[in-house]
Amino acid sequence: MNSVLTMIAGLGLFLFAMQLVEQAVQTLFSEKASQWLQRSTNTTLKGVVAGGLITAVMQSSSLVGLLVLAFVSVGILPLRHAMAVMLGANLGTTVTGWLVTLLGFKLSLSAVSLPLAGAGALCYVLLPKGMWRSAGLFLLAFGLLIFGLDTMKVAVEGVGQRFDVSWLQGYPPVLYL
Repeated sequence: MNSVLTMIAGLGLFLFAMQLVEQAVQTLFSEKASQWLQRSTNTTLKGVVAGGLITAVMQSSSLVGLLVLAFVSVGILPLRHAMAVMLGANLGTTVTGWLVTLLGFKLSLSAVSLPLAGAGALCYVLLPKGMWRSAGLFLLAFGLLIFGLDTMKVAVEGVGQRFDVSWLQGYPPVLYL
């Protein structure tokens, strides 16, 4: 029961953070920034490369996908460009796996989620309205987004071990569905 409540709390934080990200993106992205983003992803190759690089740096295709979703929902990034970025994000996840395997390190964004959210909240509360306050809102939302995702992940980690599907062995694959 506790893990279900934790998952619901993580989901709530995640959905709230997604709304905040959309608000912040609408305010932060000026016409020039929107044009730059569109130019940077205007071909399939550029979009794939951008998605791969961003995912390799952030080490989370889920977060890249959520940011791309926010950009599309506020009209900054066309869907066609977003699809190329998401393809790159999936490729970037593979690159990240190889980097972790070969170099033996992984950046944990969940460790910085609460400090990021706290710094963003301070900026949002203390700074006057404008670009810096919107940047604070974005940091707050991004931190909550990471924290919500991590909370849900931790809540469902043991779910797979609770179910024994060995009795399905020998049956057609459609039965697994």
